[in-house]
Amino acid sequence: MADPQRPDWLDELIAVVWRLCPEPEKDSPGGTARRARNLGCVSPDAELGPGWFWIGLASRAIEDDQLEAAFLAPAEGARQHKFQLIETIQIGNVLKVRVAKHAPATGLFLWVPVRPPGLLEKSLLEGLTSIDQFTLVSGSPRAAPTR
Repeated sequence: MADPQRPDWLDELIAVVWRLCPEPEKDSPGGTARRARNLGCVSPDAELGPGWFWIGLASRAIEDDQLEAAFLAPAEGARQHKFQLIETIQIGNVLKVRVAKHAPATGLFLWVPVRPPGLLEKSLLEGLTSIDQFTLVSGSPRAAPTR
C-alpha cells in the first residue's frame, strides 16, 4: 500500500527496485551466509618488511568494503590460521597488504568476502523506503531567504 504523502514517482521507483531484489537463498538461514573466495597466493614484500605481502590483481576489482573484511589464510581456508588485513595499498594492478608480523612468509592466500546476491539493491530499497521528508522533491514552495 502506498504512503499517502509519498510522491507517485517514488512509489514507482521503489516497485522497480523491489523487482530487482533476488529471493533469499533457501539453503542458508535468511540468505545471509558469508563466504569468501580465494584470489591467489600472496608473496612477501621485501621492500616493506615483515607482515607485508603483495598480490597481482590482473584487472580484478576489489571493493573497499570487501578489503575491510579480507584476510590471509592457507589455500584450504581459515579453519586453522587466519590473518586479518591491517593495512592495504594499491599501486596499479598490485595490492600490498599488511598483517601481523608473525604471519608465515609462505603458504598464504588472499581471501575476500563474496557479496550476497542483491546486497546493493536491498540497500537501495531500504534507503528509498525510509525517505519520509518530501518537501524538497514535491515542489512545495519555500519562503525566500531574507537578507
